Amino acid sequence: MNIDEAKRIIVDVPRNQIGVLDAALERYKRFSGIYTVDGCAVDLAGDRATFPHLLKFDDGMPVISDDSCVEFMAVVSGLPAVWCAAWNEIDFMDVHVDVVS
Repeated sequence: MNIDEAKRIIVDVPRNQIGVLDAALERYKRFSGIYTVDGCAVDLAGDRATFPHLLKFDDGMPVISDDSCVEFMAVVSGLPAVWCAAWNEIDFMDVHVDVVS
């Protein structure tokens, strides 16, 4: 999915669901080891036990993929995978590129 398609999809997502998408993505980031947050050990252990097929490491570093992220987000949020994919793309571009508005 490209950023333009992601923006078109997100425009139609109900505003009250954006926070749910964001929380699911943040949870994936903790789950995958992208970053850690104190006080989340119980949730992290539960997620890692529930979704081991989505957790990959190479030389101790997390190997992340859009597919794993979207699957995780959709399951934990109960929201459509296409919304999760769009939010993941927007977040990535927002963090790594200065063109998202």
